Amino acid sequence: MRQLRRAAFFLFLFFTSLTLAHGQQAATEAAVSGLNGMILCDHPQAKNGKLAQSVCTGSFSDPNGLYSGAAASGAFASSKGLGINGSVAVVRADNGPAIQMGIVATADFDDELTVVNAGDSPFLFIASGMAAGPGGISQATVYEQINLIYSNTSAQCVTQTLPPSSCSVLLAVPTGSPAQMQIILIGQAEVVCGPPSCGGGEASIDLGYKEPGGGQILIVKVVDSSGNPIRGATVNSTSGHKYPSLFASTIALNASPNPSAQGQLVAFTATISSFGRSSTPTGRVTFKDSTTGATLGHAALVAGVATLSTSSLASGTHTIQANYSGDEWSASSRTTVSQVVN
Repeated sequence: MRQLRRAAFFLFLFFTSLTLAHGQQAATEAAVSGLNGMILCDHPQAKNGKLAQSVCTGSFSDPNGLYSGAAASGAFASSKGLGINGSVAVVRADNGPAIQMGIVATADFDDELTVVNAGDSPFLFIASGMAAGPGGISQATVYEQINLIYSNTSAQCVTQTLPPSSCSVLLAVPTGSPAQMQIILIGQAEVVCGPPSCGGGEASIDLGYKEPGGGQILIVKVVDSSGNPIRGATVNSTSGHKYPSLFASTIALNASPNPSAQGQLVAFTATISSFGRSSTPTGRVTFKDSTTGATLGHAALVAGVATLSTSSLASGTHTIQANYSGDEWSASSRTTVSQVVN
């Protein structure tokens, strides 16, 4: 892993200097390291403001036929999204000295953000997190970094997975003045196979904003010095990409008891979560019986939980829908649960 970390570090230095020098630069790097960290292929690509996509494949084998390995990595970067992915595998038939096979993938994109209709001295709030991570049966790590630069002021957000993690930064930006944002994804995975027994191993990474991969967050919001959202303020980007301003939300909906008897009181409990957000979601939840089209009622969130009880459900199977209204930090969402009434 030491060789891979060193490779990822040099890739990071290369892309930092590249994007800061040219601006609006989409840049990618896909690399595969073979026997004991030796680089088998290294494919960088950069395009000013357009799609940059790199794919790299490599393999090695022992002349005596005792072990072999293969890997592929890819990186995607443009104003539409960022992503890295790859897999590495080693097959071994002996118990000889340890061998290492690994992959490194880096994707980054440089953008300029301008705050509009925010009054005097607003702040840019940037939140980032990774809800998807590496898979396989060996070691894998994914790093993510966001750099914000305005004049002589800068801020940095760095996350590492596993487990899923998030971070946020604030940067003071006068209205109408551009701030540079650089998003960097670095993924690395390796398989180390050696004594006393090793038949092989595999690891993979798959992470991205929009494509490829998914499940991540990146929000850009305009706030005041106290961290409160400024209503009516918007963010324009040189790339044209529309960065979301709300955290995604999810609902865990439970019914108790289920099944129930006709006329029995049933409690529906909706728990709202919003990955990456430091505070508890607020707002209300509307409960509907999708089977009949009737609205069962509304309930305000208390500590992120809304509960509604009813005894009016007729005999049969009902699809109960919970609709979360969202608030100033989290987007709306909905989910359903099937309720059986005997």
